[in-house]
Amino acid sequence: MKSTQFFLVSTLAFASLSASAATQGTLGATSTGSFTNTLDDTFPRQVQILDLQDALVTASSPQIFWSAMGINLYTTEDNFCVVDTSGGAVQLSFSFATQTDSYENTYAATVGGARKEYKLEVRTIDSAYTGDRIPYSTGTYFVPAGKTMTSAAACGSGNMAKRVGVQDFSTTYSANVFTDTVTILVTPQ
Repeated sequence: MKSTQFFLVSTLAFASLSASAATQGTLGATSTGSFTNTLDDTFPRQVQILDLQDALVTASSPQIFWSAMGINLYTTEDNFCVVDTSGGAVQLSFSFATQTDSYENTYAATVGGARKEYKLEVRTIDSAYTGDRIPYSTGTYFVPAGKTMTSAAACGSGNMAKRVGVQDFSTTYSANVFTDTVTILVTPQ
């Protein structure tokens, strides 16, 4: 019985050694062993979005003329960063907490349900705004290869900019605070 147990242990030990590519040397005047170098070049592509800030637009915010709409907007702008470890292209997909209308407009809402339309634009910091807002239904923005950062440490002051604009602050809404939570999903392309 003891010899059978020894035989099984010995066989299991031999099987676990043979699964390894490395060979061990034997005791003697010289000894040779070998091992395999495996260089795993399957770099996992990862993405990250960071440095997002809440936007606050008030009646004292700077005004710009939005040529695409032919209107003046009170605006605020800030930078954020999009990382793709391979430096490749990514798609930003926006989702909005406040429901919109059939005209693709984005809205912020009060606790009581009143809504106020706003515009959201996104660009790479080395390009100009095109005047195209992020539409509610598609809600996407394409960032070309080479425009993403390859690490969070490389972000600096950001590689992307976002601008939120409101056309007017009428007295009808003067006592209300409107909010909308925007979620951005970054997907490698």
